[in-house]
Amino acid sequence: MKTDVDAIARLRKVVEQTGTQTAAAEQLGLTQGEVSILLAGRRAFSDETLAKLGLRRTVIEATR
Repeated sequence: MKTDVDAIARLRKVVEQTGTQTAAAEQLGLTQGEVSILLAGRRAFSDETLAKLGLRRTVIEATR
């Protein structure tokens, strides 16, 4: 899913800017474990977490 890829890239950038997963988690109001799981792609980003990253989920109807 493209949104998750964008969200992972944005989360990686926050980790890079803050220096550690723990610092990024603190800034975003998450736990370090949640950050790790999201970065690994083992859990989908919630709408709340996307908003914390400045993103939002958009659903587009596919037509045939």
